[in-house]
Amino acid sequence: MFLGLVCLLAQQANAQLTIVSLESKVIASSQKDSVLIELGEGALVREPRYIGGTPKLKQYVLSNTSIADWKAKKAGVYTAYVSKNWDEISVTSDSKKAKDADLISIATALKKSAHLWSSYTVGDTAITRYTLQIRFEIK
Repeated sequence: MFLGLVCLLAQQANAQLTIVSLESKVIASSQKDSVLIELGEGALVREPRYIGGTPKLKQYVLSNTSIADWKAKKAGVYTAYVSKNWDEISVTSDSKKAKDADLISIATALKKSAHLWSSYTVGDTAITRYTLQIRFEIK
């Protein structure tokens, strides 16, 4: 019985991790606010979205990082903040076991995906100065 429990725990510790949820939203843009003042509050706002959809973004991040090989103790919520037209990306995590190298690998994968995101627009005006938050849970 005890040996079976130990085997089960060892198996869970080495279980393959994956991204179970993902969401993105613009959290700040003074440029957008200025354009809205010019165009009016009724202007159509299109936030950046991953062109292939959420399942493709999950697949893209997984294939460009080593998340699938991480141990279960690195599971948690990871949040990326993208700014300066994808030139600056910082990643944080609520997992105490996530290492700087893990966070950098996620940032690098997201930077490589920049061309696969739709533009941020208000009416016909492209918004280039904004902060995009990308939040995902790894289990």
